[in-house]
Amino acid sequence: MSEKFEREERYIVFKVKDLSEHKLGWVRDVIRLNDIPTVDAVVVEADWPEYEPTWAAIERRVTGAQWNGEGLPPVGQKIEMKNKRSTEEWARPGFQEVTITAMGTQLFLVTYSDGGDENCGHLSEYDFRPLSSPEQKAAEERQRAARQMCLDAGHESPTPGQISMGLKLFDAGYRKQVAP
Repeated sequence: MSEKFEREERYIVFKVKDLSEHKLGWVRDVIRLNDIPTVDAVVVEADWPEYEPTWAAIERRVTGAQWNGEGLPPVGQKIEMKNKRSTEEWARPGFQEVTITAMGTQLFLVTYSDGGDENCGHLSEYDFRPLSSPEQKAAEERQRAARQMCLDAGHESPTPGQISMGLKLFDAGYRKQVAP
């Protein structure tokens, strides 16, 4: 769904609360006598402080545009996030695929893609990024596997040189095997 999106002023909108009872009756008569269908619509007022962000959100929804990593991710967007202090020992280490459910000025709410669990947190404690490509995911898995090889070999805090050796072993096809 990548059709071109254009804003347009297509409707005349009356606020019922701004019309007197007499004028409201007249408007309803005009609609009825001219067989004008009513329309469910989103009205974005030009003087509204959130005018531009609202239009940007509508445009993303209509065109299927993806978040580019700038600013905060929009509600409904699938992204990846991680706690800035996460370690390999955490239940969910590294970046995890989530869908943004709610976004505030300090807090957020997400739903994890791998089971539907929800999480909320402080924006300052998390990193957000667009979804990784398959190539990026493979490179991250390669790094994780090389680090794990070093840990399995007894190195508690692998050095860059040790991880480099783990990468060479990984690239050569070495993997941990379950004993028969």
